[in-house]
Amino acid sequence: MRSRIENLNSFNEEKTLGELPVELNQTAFESAGVLKHISRDQLAVTQVALMIGESVEEFKQVSAVKRAEFILAHRCRVQFDESDYVSICLTAPTPSSSKAEHPQQVIPVQSLDIELDTQAFDCGNEGLNRWIIKTALAGQLIGYTNTLTICREGAVIAYATLQPEVLMAPSSVKEKDGMNLPPAIRVMYLRHLAVDLRYQGQGLGRALVNAAISHYRQVATASSSALVLMVHAQTTELEAFYAQHGFKLLNRSLSSMLMT
Repeated sequence: MRSRIENLNSFNEEKTLGELPVELNQTAFESAGVLKHISRDQLAVTQVALMIGESVEEFKQVSAVKRAEFILAHRCRVQFDESDYVSICLTAPTPSSSKAEHPQQVIPVQSLDIELDTQAFDCGNEGLNRWIIKTALAGQLIGYTNTLTICREGAVIAYATLQPEVLMAPSSVKEKDGMNLPPAIRVMYLRHLAVDLRYQGQGLGRALVNAAISHYRQVATASSSALVLMVHAQTTELEAFYAQHGFKLLNRSLSSMLMT
């Protein structure tokens, strides 16, 4: 152990974590005073790599692949035709024109984190239950989705997930001259809106939609490219609900609505 610590004592900010011996444990890190040279995130990556017997670089490479596989498996695969794509582009606000005001929030909303209990959540829909109990946290931790939650005593009682996507222009749009439309446009999807059966009818869904719109406007204002907020309203009741929040119907066959 002494030789390992001596090696760590020569650690400096220019030295990469990938050069550290993979068998080192946290005690060695602390003994060598390495913690003052690396960030908490870097230390976490190194510790987990040690736990599973991989080098830091191997762990990063595999993790990147797994992250990509998760994102591709859960992305929204809706295909829009030429007229829909043109409508989206014309509706999309430019960063400078994005509205900065945010709906007033009365009910506290917070992003999902590892400390929140989701196991007792039941909205009456198996797919929506499964998402918050088994999948949402993984998407949150890898920075792919942002699941907004309303909680009681540390337990999630309502949630809505915001998910990024990129819509590629249909080939017919790309081939037309003079339209001056982007080859792709960034979308933020509002997905998986759900309220526990025990708390329905208390305005929690509306609070989550307002929080989602607020988050979207903050991101759109800070973005260097156009960004649109979309939702899939699969029933006439949901269509009317989202229309009250400023969404307009884009394509009824796809149940797609667009924030105006």
